[in-house]
Amino acid sequence: MSDLRALSNTISFIEKHLCEDFDLETLTLVHGYSRCHFSRMFHAVAGSPLSRYIWKRRLQEAADDLIQTNERMIEVALRYQFSSQESFTRAFSRWFGVSPGKYRKDRTAKVLQLPVDVSKIVIQGGKKMKPELKELKAWTVMGILYEGINENEELKECWAEVGRRADEIPYARNTSNWYGLCEPLEEDVKDLDLLNKTYTFRYLAGVEVTQVDEVPEGMTVWRIPTQEYAVFPHCGDVEKMGETYQAIYSSWLPESGYEAVEAHDFELYNEEFHPGDSDSKCYIYVPVKKVK
Repeated sequence: MSDLRALSNTISFIEKHLCEDFDLETLTLVHGYSRCHFSRMFHAVAGSPLSRYIWKRRLQEAADDLIQTNERMIEVALRYQFSSQESFTRAFSRWFGVSPGKYRKDRTAKVLQLPVDVSKIVIQGGKKMKPELKELKAWTVMGILYEGINENEELKECWAEVGRRADEIPYARNTSNWYGLCEPLEEDVKDLDLLNKTYTFRYLAGVEVTQVDEVPEGMTVWRIPTQEYAVFPHCGDVEKMGETYQAIYSSWLPESGYEAVEAHDFELYNEEFHPGDSDSKCYIYVPVKKVK
């Protein structure tokens, strides 16, 4: 099955079962990939983590029902798998900016998340990608940790802070090489009203260190095990990095003989990285293994 076909089948399944309780194992039977691979691919191609997409689709349908029906709010909340009217109200207010009651009273429909239209996903350049396959031995990174959903681009402040405190990092191997590492995301599709628990990811902005005798206050150390990576250059604006990720997961990976594995993925920013310049370059490291 092609990746886009798997995406289409999964989105169709989600739409048919928004009012039912299902888990990632059920979705795995639909798309046929490992949970890690599909979660990465869905996020890269659809532009949203799989769990957040399902959560927002349920909120969108619930919002439509509030306007189109006279059902009690608790009935709408439970139908879309929220555990209580309180949790539904909290989640609804968080994303729509108004309470469900006011939303129903105002009767002004808002769009939070429409179904992804796979037919409109256009992949450019993916088949021409020729990444370098590289094994990295175990290494250690020290820097500033961010934990959240980056809703307001908090990662920019994370990078600003590590830049301000760069001189505090002891035993840096090469201060020209900076890494943005993302811990493997453990997604779930149950209890999706618990926003902070469900969608938080952990991201470390830092530099490789040769030893760790002490950790400056407010900094974090990650020890990364030996792993094989497919390394892709990204040229130009970092705001368009999502397009490169999209091409990696929807075009290169399915034809490569490799699959994504549950390990840290990261970006490398070195002397070739010049923010704002059209010739700027950074590197995306995707953890992979050979398909048997």
